[in-house]
Amino acid sequence: VGISAAYQASGMQLAGAGELVSLEGYRDLAEQARELWSKVGLTNVTAVVGRFRESLPRVLDDGDLDYAFVDGNHQEAATLSYFDGITARVNPGALLVFDDINWSPGMRHAWQRIRDDPHVAVHAVTGRFGVVILSGTPRH
Repeated sequence: VGISAAYQASGMQLAGAGELVSLEGYRDLAEQARELWSKVGLTNVTAVVGRFRESLPRVLDDGDLDYAFVDGNHQEAATLSYFDGITARVNPGALLVFDDINWSPGMRHAWQRIRDDPHVAVHAVTGRFGVVILSGTPRH
């Protein structure tokens, strides 16, 4: 319902730079998120409605990305697919955050593969989040 997006967009707004695009699977949830963002005065966040695997490529086609917070399908294959799609399109040095990396054996395996990817310069675990910074070498 847009709460984590609100926190992230608030940080960007306070810093004076950045726009956030939130991928929402359901129109009703996207509308609840938009209402929350409006209520707290956020003007730098928008919602794209649709299945993640269909909306993610459209968002990635729209341009320069330096940050991604991945909290979608918590399955190994889907998470690795998101990682491959995102890393092929983001700027070198981008920060990627993966939620619930210990959700299941499959998520733990996906996190191991992500952190060991040769294009990952730095990785860390903070609570339930896995964080990577990509190297300066473009993946594509």
